[in-house]
Amino acid sequence: MAAFPILRDIFGVPVDRIDAAAIQRAIDKAAAEGDQLDWKSEPYKPKVDDDELAKDLAAMANHQGGVIVIGVADDGNDQAAGPTPTTDDVAEIKKYIDRIRHARIRPFLPDLTVRAIANGDGRHFVVIAIGRSFDAPHAVVPDSPKASHFRYPIRVGRDTSWMTEQQVAGAYRARFAATAGISEQVTELHERGSRRLTNADNLGWVSVACVPTTLGARVPGPAARAAEVEFLRSWLTTDLRSGKSPEQPGLGGIRFDDARPAVGRTVFTDRHDHNLANGSHVELAHNGGGFAAGALAPQKPVEFAATVPDNAVHFWFSTVSIEWRLFTLLTLLADHARDTGAGGDLELRAQLHIPDRRYSNLCKPKAQRDGFFKYDSWHAFQPVSTTQSTTATLPLGGERDHQLTAAATFELATDIFAEFAFDEPRIFDHTGRAHLDNLGHDLTFGGVAAWCEQHVNRAGDEPASE
Repeated sequence: MAAFPILRDIFGVPVDRIDAAAIQRAIDKAAAEGDQLDWKSEPYKPKVDDDELAKDLAAMANHQGGVIVIGVADDGNDQAAGPTPTTDDVAEIKKYIDRIRHARIRPFLPDLTVRAIANGDGRHFVVIAIGRSFDAPHAVVPDSPKASHFRYPIRVGRDTSWMTEQQVAGAYRARFAATAGISEQVTELHERGSRRLTNADNLGWVSVACVPTTLGARVPGPAARAAEVEFLRSWLTTDLRSGKSPEQPGLGGIRFDDARPAVGRTVFTDRHDHNLANGSHVELAHNGGGFAAGALAPQKPVEFAATVPDNAVHFWFSTVSIEWRLFTLLTLLADHARDTGAGGDLELRAQLHIPDRRYSNLCKPKAQRDGFFKYDSWHAFQPVSTTQSTTATLPLGGERDHQLTAAATFELATDIFAEFAFDEPRIFDHTGRAHLDNLGHDLTFGGVAAWCEQHVNRAGDEPASE
């Protein structure tokens, strides 16, 4: 959180040390509202004040940041006049603010704290502190699933207003300029991690690198490595599908006993020498970025749907396996970023790595025959010997949102598959919904279908309208 020297002059203490005495000092001075200070005589009311709360939070973040103090009345001229502490339940106030922060503001506001300050008579003030955001501009999202327009608020002196077109454009230019540097960092992470993957004759890989737009942090030194080990161990013991299996799909064999410290990150792989991984490889950066890769085995048997030249294609990789592996890796990296305190968006770079000097192609599951799923080759025969990396953005938010992760998976997989003349992904669509009929044998009977129905499609929800 920023130092806010103006607010320190008003309250006499730093923002994170504001107490009842500091608030009374500001009242005694008849402190006026301004760019960084907003007085509220009573708490925001759910439903009634949803729009106002979202607008006030985003406006502060879009300008200089600041505090909203609940429990101080003004004199009609925006100057503090007297204390009006509340008896409302603090936990409910925090829950309400957090809900609006997640549901009504895009992108997510990472730098926000809510503190209750006792007044000594069973009542309390509430101080909402919002840091200046480098992910600005933040938009207020209408409370309607069919709404398609955003508005961008900003704090100007004592007032909160809507940004003009020029202000919005300027804010986006500033954000994109910062993102350009992040893109270079993602590319460097991806290239460095990819060099550690085994270039075997019969093994493919799916890899993803990421850097958050608002960086997180670990405690420096050995404590950072210990935190990364604990995070990954905990993550792997809570299976993405059922919550019971000790291993995530595509991340088997990770070694914790010799997790390797590296510059700004901790390296996990399935080999002692940490030089070339055979099955899984993860590099967790202490600022919330990272690199993760999982191996792919070729599918067989493959029934050809088109005439294939002799000896032209040696390896066929399943589209659904690629998609699910991507989704798993993205979930891991997004969870890790949030665990470090990172926020904003994750800038992503992904790639399908195919066996060296071998032609490869994609295949898809077909109807079940004699108790087994077979795979069809894609109708347009276009083998590939080298592949390019592709990019996308994943909004982080404060908690998991599997539909956002699925939508990012769709975006990455679309470009990966396009190199093979494959039209589009099969599991996920652009809205983040899963099409369970397209899952292959391993995923259908491995619990993935039921998990996707509950957590991705959110069983009971209506599909998003086109």
